[in-house]
Amino acid sequence: VSLANVYRQTDRARDALAVLDLCLREGSDDPSVAWEAALAAYHADQFESLLTYLDRHDALLPDQPWAGYYRAMGLLELGRPAEAVDALGVEADRNPDSEFGVEVLRACAAAALGQPDAFRAHAEAVLAVRWSTIDTFTRAGVKNLAGRLWKAAAVLPPGDPLVPRLEERLTLTGL
Repeated sequence: VSLANVYRQTDRARDALAVLDLCLREGSDDPSVAWEAALAAYHADQFESLLTYLDRHDALLPDQPWAGYYRAMGLLELGRPAEAVDALGVEADRNPDSEFGVEVLRACAAAALGQPDAFRAHAEAVLAVRWSTIDTFTRAGVKNLAGRLWKAAAVLPPGDPLVPRLEERLTLTGL
């Protein structure tokens, strides 16, 4: 993990992932190695690997917060929104701190499933949150979620009144 951190700090993210992957292949049973590999895979857009590393992490240290969140992100990226919904249910049960992100990703899953009414319900829940109070996500994390929400809003029909409300929130927050 320390060597992977050095690689990450020197813009060698793929090398960081390679080191962590090698450790896991050689039999490491340290859950932090699997977790760091999962995060590195996420940042490298290697979503199949992300799921593999999360499986390993869950086997070593089950029922941990944020694992379902990242699993849902990977599943959405892989075009598996129904499975993402299941992962988000698990995350919501484990981690009340992830509520904002879970709602955004539920909206994205609903959009991917072609369910505009479900998208609308989840987007309304997201808009009900005062975004300045969000302290469990980094600025980059909120920006990422906002971008996903905006793209998912394409499921709404033209002229839907929710679209300008989303646009206004994103504009006011600088996202």
